[in-house]
Amino acid sequence: MIYWGRDGRYLKYRCPATVAGRCCGCTLDNCTTSKYGMVLKVRIDEDPRRFPGISRDTKKWRRLYRKRTACERVNGRLKQHLLLDRQHVRGKAKVTVNVVMSLLVMLSSAIAMAELDKLEDVRRIVALAA
Repeated sequence: MIYWGRDGRYLKYRCPATVAGRCCGCTLDNCTTSKYGMVLKVRIDEDPRRFPGISRDTKKWRRLYRKRTACERVNGRLKQHLLLDRQHVRGKAKVTVNVVMSLLVMLSSAIAMAELDKLEDVRRIVALAA
């Protein structure tokens, strides 16, 4: 089945043969003979991991996934270079302050590198200390 859009809380899939303009050679009993072809609607709430609100075949999903990987790279830098994986404080408020301060250090170092015209070192936190 080929992803054919979202219909409210449902994902809509169509028969690949009819989408390609061919006659459907399906031998299933529930296959339709209409020109639009067989349509399958899957409720997103059934299994949100298997059927996310945005299909994995779309450009929008790929764009959002690239943003996710960018966030993971930032998290990796925070953990590796600013030692967020070794927390020595307890309590949500103290950890939040520690994370916010680490983010401020990372952003201020990127601004400092940009002002020094070292654009290749903007993402390198270690280069600031050197």
